[in-house]
Amino acid sequence: LLCLLLAGDGTASETTGQPIEVSGSRNRATSANFEVVGPSATQDAKQVAVLCERWREKLQGYWLQTPQAAWSPKCEIVVHATKQSYLAAVGRGGEMTRGSSWIEFQKKQVSKRRIDLLGVGDLGLTALAHEMTHVIFADLFQGRQPPRWADEGAAMLADTLEKQQLHQRDLE
Repeated sequence: LLCLLLAGDGTASETTGQPIEVSGSRNRATSANFEVVGPSATQDAKQVAVLCERWREKLQGYWLQTPQAAWSPKCEIVVHATKQSYLAAVGRGGEMTRGSSWIEFQKKQVSKRRIDLLGVGDLGLTALAHEMTHVIFADLFQGRQPPRWADEGAAMLADTLEKQQLHQRDLE
């Protein structure tokens, strides 16, 4: 049930439906909580910003129960058009991933939020909810790095059902 609540069909459709203000262009967009850079031929930065806002709302509602203030600093989202660009940004170990999050802390506060996504192919932005969960957990643990087992376990709950089945297969 939890995986259906969080992952569902890979969209963040169960939200309040409030209009989301986004400014910018197809390659660079800004919303209340996100700065999206998307030099991808297959992803529109403005649409990605809306999707990010919807996932933030859904995941915060699940993990934190109440809406939170706008993020400062905003979360930077980089949608990579090629695997080469993605690997250059995330480094070694990213060969088998489609998303990566980076969170920095200063004085028990989040000082940087960044999510890199490989936005090409049939899987598109499927890693967004997983990576967004890591960013949400940074707030949940109030400026401390969450325990890795809890952080990754929670993020896996936001994976698509297909991805969760792959994790189950690996476990067995």
